[in-house]
Amino acid sequence: MTNREQPAATDNVLTIDGLNVSYGKVPALRDVRLTVPRHQITAVVGPSGCGKSTFLSVLNRLTDLVPDCRVSGRVEFDGIDVLSRGCDLFALRRRVGMVFQKPNPFALSIRRNMELPLREHRVPATEIDGIIECSLRDVGLWDEVKDRLDKSALKLSGGQQQRLCLARALSLDPEVLLCDEPCSALDPLSGEIVEDLISRLRERITVVIVTHNLAQARRLTDNVAVFWQQNGAGTVVEAGSVDDVFENPQSEIASAYVAGSRG
Repeated sequence: MTNREQPAATDNVLTIDGLNVSYGKVPALRDVRLTVPRHQITAVVGPSGCGKSTFLSVLNRLTDLVPDCRVSGRVEFDGIDVLSRGCDLFALRRRVGMVFQKPNPFALSIRRNMELPLREHRVPATEIDGIIECSLRDVGLWDEVKDRLDKSALKLSGGQQQRLCLARALSLDPEVLLCDEPCSALDPLSGEIVEDLISRLRERITVVIVTHNLAQARRLTDNVAVFWQQNGAGTVVEAGSVDDVFENPQSEIASAYVAGSRG
């Protein structure tokens, strides 16, 4: 590959087949088919309104929280049918974490922000302090906040808040991390720090990242899926390795999009 070493052959941690999503009578996604390789970073790109964030929310069933949202098709995570009635959502959301576009720390102390998900998932109290320190070190935040863990998280800068949210998600040791434009609300320096953190995560987990920044997708990710609105709903028009999609796209729409002449 041009910007990184060629990833080793791997299996797919997520397989999406015939995914359809609608909000009431309004379709959002239609017949989405995509595989997500394990321990790689997959970018979801495309113009606004083509269902990228909706797609991300389906993967750990956050769409369940949206009134009148209907989902059909198959989303398989490590052999589990995510969309089945028998899927354990509590366990799923521990294994498939989420970081949003705008940093969303709770209006609590830094320590409490980190403790809440750990206590909710019944992590033994004797392990919590160690996990908090380890997770904050993972995102390069420990030395910046170790002396003010009991201060409000809302007093952190935007970049620090986003790293706190990353640490909070990582504290549960997820196998997949979903990132919805995690750098778009940050200044360039903070965005570079978060981008570097995400790049290093591929060593241990799978990352699916929605981004409008094609340059970011090209330098950061291993695989790209181009979403586009067709017949009133979003779908995948091209998917493959980052080099294949940017250098040799098969779809005219994807070719025009990555070249900057459409979208």
